[in-house]
Amino acid sequence: MTSFNQRMADISASARKLEEAASIGWIARSKALRWNAEIMEEHRAPQRAIDVVKSLSTDSLAEAGATTAVLAFLELAATSSAYLRMLTDRSFQRAPINTPLLFATTEPIAHQHVEGQIIPVSDFEMDSVRLQPESVGAIIVANKEAWRRLDAPGQAYVTALVRNAIAKAADLRMFEILDATNPQEFIADVTGEEGAVAGLQQALGALFTKAGQRLRWVLSPTAAAILAPYSAGGRLAVGPNGGTIFDMPAMLTDALGENEIALIAASDIAADAVDLGIFGSQSATLQMPDGSLMSMFQHNMVAVRAVLSFAMQPAAENVMAKLTLTVTP
Repeated sequence: MTSFNQRMADISASARKLEEAASIGWIARSKALRWNAEIMEEHRAPQRAIDVVKSLSTDSLAEAGATTAVLAFLELAATSSAYLRMLTDRSFQRAPINTPLLFATTEPIAHQHVEGQIIPVSDFEMDSVRLQPESVGAIIVANKEAWRRLDAPGQAYVTALVRNAIAKAADLRMFEILDATNPQEFIADVTGEEGAVAGLQQALGALFTKAGQRLRWVLSPTAAAILAPYSAGGRLAVGPNGGTIFDMPAMLTDALGENEIALIAASDIAADAVDLGIFGSQSATLQMPDGSLMSMFQHNMVAVRAVLSFAMQPAAENVMAKLTLTVTP
């Protein structure tokens, strides 16, 4: 009976989390179509989304009391983002915002230690590093017909638009920050399995420096495709949904260059997610890849800007190694 009750509790918790996450899509729709809470009630929006819209005096979801909805949404978006996955599964070191990240580690202290006696310190950080919040955003554009679709495919479509936009923006900013730390870089000819293993071991040797590290592999889709056929005696298992390399989690991202792999010392990086803002616009002008301009109003399009407020700060000098795979023709 206890096991059954636990399963029911787990199912209820999962359902609540999905409802919280789904409310973000409804809030984005309300911004796109300028729906107020009354209109959302008419369209049978989830009560959670209606309550948030009623409280939105600004575009900050945290200020509207929707922090749990933001965290649930980011957890689902983690399937498309290396940064969000390392944040939500606590691979990163969660730390308070705008607080000096000072620490000291002592040598082993004898049981008979006397109060007032000098204690030797083995490690001490005095750089007063702070976890500073910053924002990264993306524009999601769809026609009004798509925003108005309230059936299951329409809901899934809008939610995926917001989720994927935030995921890619977060990963791009993560690698901008990590690239500024001057990571060690390697090149490996992976025409055969032995070359792949040797290259991965080089990256691992550069970063695996102490006990208790949480190391995470992040691969571009092309790098994953190269490694997918290799198993290396069970040490490699990489596919479209990530996998493992040397028993450490591997995940995919679109934010890395072709054939690139990054090994990240996630536990040496302080990070947190602070807020998610949703902004709507029906009159913006878009610049297309060819340089031409497109008026959203003239094309019956609506844009929503999703802005993630987060913080990320390397707390050590050596937090990333990069490996570029090459294949001999």
